[in-house]
Amino acid sequence: RAIIFGFGLALVLLGMIGIMSYRSAMEYIRAAQSVKHTYRVLNAVKSCISNLVSLESEVRGYAITSDEEYLGLFQNAEDDVESGLIVLRGLMIDPVSLKHLDELEALTVSRLSRLKLTLDAMQTGGINEVRKVAGPGKDLMDEFRRIASLIEDRQLQLLKERDDHESAQSRRNLIVVIFASAFAVVLLIVSMILMGQQLKRRAVLEHEVLEISEREQRRIGQDLHDGVCQQLTGIALLSQSLSAKLENPLATEAAEIVHWINQCIEQTRQVTRGLHPVPSEPGGLMQALRELAENVETMGKLDCQFICPQAVAIPDPTVATNLYRIAQEATQNALRHAAPEKIEIYLIFSDEEFLQLKVADNGSGLVKDQKSSGMGLEIMAHRAQAIGG
Repeated sequence: RAIIFGFGLALVLLGMIGIMSYRSAMEYIRAAQSVKHTYRVLNAVKSCISNLVSLESEVRGYAITSDEEYLGLFQNAEDDVESGLIVLRGLMIDPVSLKHLDELEALTVSRLSRLKLTLDAMQTGGINEVRKVAGPGKDLMDEFRRIASLIEDRQLQLLKERDDHESAQSRRNLIVVIFASAFAVVLLIVSMILMGQQLKRRAVLEHEVLEISEREQRRIGQDLHDGVCQQLTGIALLSQSLSAKLENPLATEAAEIVHWINQCIEQTRQVTRGLHPVPSEPGGLMQALRELAENVETMGKLDCQFICPQAVAIPDPTVATNLYRIAQEATQNALRHAAPEKIEIYLIFSDEEFLQLKVADNGSGLVKDQKSSGMGLEIMAHRAQAIGG
C-alpha cells in the first residue's frame, strides 16, 4: 500500500507540474500578446500625431501657395486622422487610457475645426483673412502631444506591471516545480527501493518455498526407500523362503506373490527416484541428467545424449533439483511436440561465473505465434527465476 500510495502521489505531483507548466506557457502567450498589443497602441498614437502634423502641413501649404492640390491632400490626411482615432479606440482597454483618449479626440476635433476655418478664410479672403482667424494652433498641438505622451506612458506602465507580475509568477512557479519535482523523484526512488525490497523478499520466499517442497519430497522419498522398500524386501525374502519350502501348487502361488512384491518394490523405487531425482552430493546433477538421458533414450526410442565437457559441482540441492526439473520438462516437451530423432542435454560453464543448461533437439520446433494451453514453459521460467537464472 505504501508503494502504491508513493507512486500515486508522485504521479499527482507530476500531473500538477504538467498543469503548472501548461499555465506558465499560457501566461507566456498572454504576455507576448500583451506586449504586442501595447506596441500596437503606441504605434497608433504615433500615427495619430503624424497624421495631425501632416494635416497642418497641407493647410499651411495651401495658405502659402494657394495650390488646389493641397486641398485633396488635406482631405486624405483628415480621413487618416479620423480612421487612426477609430483604430486607437478599438485598441484601448485600460480606463485611464480611455479617459486620455477622450481628451485626445476633443483636441483633435478642436484642431480640425480651426484648420477648416483657416481653409475657408483662405478661399474667401486670402492670406490676410487667414491672419484674422489664426488661433493658438501651436498650443493645441503641444497639448495634443502631451495627452499622447500620457497615453504612451500609461501603456508602458501597464506593460511593466504585467512584466513584473509575470516575473514574480514565473519565480513562484519555478520554485514550486523544483520542489515538487524533487519530492516526486524522491518518492519514486523510495517507492522503487521498497518495491525492489519486496521483489527481493518475494524471490527469497519463493526460493524457500521451492526448497521446502523439494526437501519434503526428498524426505518422503527417503521414507519410502528406507521404510516401505525395506519392509517389502523383507516380505519378498520371507515369501521366497516360504515358496522354497512349499510343494506345488502352493509353491507356484507363493512364487507369484514374490513376483508381485518385487514389482511393487520396483514401482516404489521409481516413485522414490521421482521424488528425489538428484543425489545430494555436489555432482549429483550430472548423474541425474545422465540417467534422464538414458531413460528418454529407452522410452522414446531415439538418440538422447548428455553432454558435460567438464565436471559441474552444485552444492545447493534446491538449485540442482530445479535445473533437473527444467531439463526434464524440456525433454518431455520435445518428445510430445517436436517428434525429434535426437535430443542433446548440455550442462556447461559458459564462462567462469555462469552455468548453462541447454536442451536441443532436431524436431519440428514450436509453432510461432501459437498460444499454448499448457504451463510447462511458465513453470520452467518460474523455476529458473526462483534460483536466479
